[in-house]
Amino acid sequence: INIQHIGHVTLPGANQDILIHQINELGDVERVMNIGTSSANDEARAILQSPTISDLFIAGVTAGAGQGGNDALLMRISPDGEEIIFANTVGTTNNEEFNALAETADGDIVAAGKANDGSNDDLLIASFDNTGATNWQNAISRDIAAVDVDVEVVDIISTTGAAFDNGGVNDLLILSNIDPTTTGDMNLTRIDHSDGSVVWTRDFQMSNTQEAKGMYQNNNGDIIIAGNDDATSDGLLINVDIDGSGNVNGLNYAFSFDPGSGINVTSVLAAADNNVIVVGYTPGGDIFVGKFSAVNLADGTVDGGEVQFAHVIDSGAADYTAKASLTDDGGIIISGQGASNSVGVNDAYVIKVDTSAIE
Repeated sequence: INIQHIGHVTLPGANQDILIHQINELGDVERVMNIGTSSANDEARAILQSPTISDLFIAGVTAGAGQGGNDALLMRISPDGEEIIFANTVGTTNNEEFNALAETADGDIVAAGKANDGSNDDLLIASFDNTGATNWQNAISRDIAAVDVDVEVVDIISTTGAAFDNGGVNDLLILSNIDPTTTGDMNLTRIDHSDGSVVWTRDFQMSNTQEAKGMYQNNNGDIIIAGNDDATSDGLLINVDIDGSGNVNGLNYAFSFDPGSGINVTSVLAAADNNVIVVGYTPGGDIFVGKFSAVNLADGTVDGGEVQFAHVIDSGAADYTAKASLTDDGGIIISGQGASNSVGVNDAYVIKVDTSAIE
């Protein structure tokens, strides 16, 4: 089994369960699992398969367990889906959720999301060992002009390279949108892996309507961020320069792009040649896959050489991307929700794109 696909399914009683598809390399569904609590909504937001123990870790939100309201959820499941090893919640009587997952070099699982403090959404981050025991958890509030604002976590990565080394284990980076309904800052925060404290935090603002969607660390140790400018419907690519001490040294570039009818970026991936792959969808519901030249993006001149290819997949119906990942043979797995080839309304889909055929 090569692909783990998660989401949620609405049951006949109108409650939502976590839905897991295990899919083989031919695209055939090997196993379908529903996981949920009775008479309440449960939703998966992120999945990670540990390279060290092979088990699946799922992060999300549940209304059927915990302290009340919506609580953040972390589950560990056996690779065959037959056993739930643990299901832990983090929460208060307010609302909490996990949206992103990472595994540190020493095997801990770190989940990030948000926790409502009664008036605003704070950044929530928690570390667990592989038995589900909590190492630490932290809620981090943000303010602009001395006013508390909302934090929306987008992504988390366990960094690589000596610059981020902290006692033999690398620190974490969290990508968030700060006050997403008004100022629209993108934020990058370095988190100490040992206790969840903030090492540094940095905001980036190209406009009042920008929205981060994903990131990765490239071969040079810099951070590539992708997102959208909701006012212009352009996509955004940003390269954050990281110095030898793991600190932000400014931006190497900030590039906007439009395939012709607008774009909603949902994923950014590192190509094998260190170039940048972006996946998203157009306002009309067509799937977009683009590849951008890292060299031409960094040269500071917008001359058309930045785009290596821009491919739109039109099924004849509205299809919206959610997540994407690279395969070992250079393909791209894209998952989302759409009406093409549907047996119902807004079914989940998984497709594989052969990039060699569209370059």
